[in-house]
Amino acid sequence: MAPPPPEEVEEQEIINHKFKDGEKVLCFHGPLLYEAKCLKAQVKDKTTKYYIHYSGWNKNWDEWVPESRVLKYNEVNMQKRRDLEVINSKERKKSGKGGAKKDPKDRESSVLPPQEKTPKQKNKDAEASAASTSNETPTEPPKKKRMLKAEQNVETEEEYIQKIEIKIKIADELKHRIVEDWNCINREGKLASLPARIPVETLISDYVKQRTSVKGMTPNKESAIVEIMNGVKEYFNVMLGPQLLYDLELPQYNKLISEYPDSTPCQLYGVSYLLRLFTMLGGILVYTPLNEDSIHLISTNITDLQKYIAKWASTFFSNSDYIDGPEKKSIKKEIKDTKIKADYIDGPEKKSIKKEIKDTKIKAEV
Repeated sequence: MAPPPPEEVEEQEIINHKFKDGEKVLCFHGPLLYEAKCLKAQVKDKTTKYYIHYSGWNKNWDEWVPESRVLKYNEVNMQKRRDLEVINSKERKKSGKGGAKKDPKDRESSVLPPQEKTPKQKNKDAEASAASTSNETPTEPPKKKRMLKAEQNVETEEEYIQKIEIKIKIADELKHRIVEDWNCINREGKLASLPARIPVETLISDYVKQRTSVKGMTPNKESAIVEIMNGVKEYFNVMLGPQLLYDLELPQYNKLISEYPDSTPCQLYGVSYLLRLFTMLGGILVYTPLNEDSIHLISTNITDLQKYIAKWASTFFSNSDYIDGPEKKSIKKEIKDTKIKADYIDGPEKKSIKKEIKDTKIKAEV
C-alpha cells in the first residue's frame, strides 16, 4: 500500500475504497497491530478514513482511522503483527533498564483497554465486589465509574485531527525521485533490480559513520543517532511487505524472500523504498507513546538523513536500478519474434506484419 505521489492517483484511490464495509482487517493502534473490523468508510478533504471496531474490545474504542493504519488480514501481515510485538517487547526491556521496574503490561494498557469480560467473569467480579463493599457506601455506582473511565480514554475527533497533522517532511530535492519511482513501476511496467545495488542497511550504516565522526559529537548524541537509525531500519523491515510495495511488486517480493530467507528487507531493498517509508512514517509515529520532544528528535534526524541522500543522489539513484517487469519482457519478445517473421515474408503480408510491430510498440509504451 505505497502512497502514489501523482495527484490523479490519489483522487482515484479516494473514490475506490481499499477496504469494504464489514471486512476483517488488521489495524495499528499505538505501536502494535490488532484484529479489527472495518464498519464504514468516508472521504473528507481528499482523505479516506475508516470507522474501525477492534475485535474483542468494547465498542467505546471504535474510532475513525486513516488508511495508512489499516492492513489486509492475511498471513504476511499477521507475521508483521508478531514482529511488531517482538520489537515492542525489546523496547519495553530497554526502557526498564535505567529506572524503576515497570509492569510488562503498562505499555499495552496505554494503547487499548482490557478486553471485555465474558458474562461468567462479570458475575464473579460482581460477587467479589459485593462481598468487599458490603460494609461500605460507594460514592457512585461501579457501572458509572467504568463508563466515565472509558469516556476519558476514548479518542475524540479533535484529538484525531491533531494527530494526522504531524508529518515527516520530504526534502524538495527528493520529491521528484518519488514521482519518478512511481512512474517507473506503475506506468512503465518496470521493477527494481534486486537485491539493491546499495541496500538501505548500507546507506544508513554509512550515514551513521559520517554523522558520528564530526567534531563535537558527544556520546549521548551518538547514542541517540544510532538508536533512531536502528528504529528506522526496524520500521522499514516491518512495513515493507504490507505497506510500501505496489501491486506489481508483490510477486517479486514473495520470490525474493524465498530466495534470501536469512536476509531482511533492509539488506535487499534500496533508497527508493526508504523514501516511500518517509511518506508514511509520520502517520504511524503519532500513534506511538512518544512525547513531542522524542518525535521532534526523530523528525530532525530523518530530515538530516534526507539531506545526506540528496547530497549523494548521483550515487544512490541510477536508471540501471530498474529492470523490465514480466509484462514488458513479454511484449519485447513479441516484437522480436514478429520482426524475425517479417524477414522471411514479402508482399502484402509484410505490410500487415509491420503494422503489427507498430501496434505492439505502442502497447509497450502504454
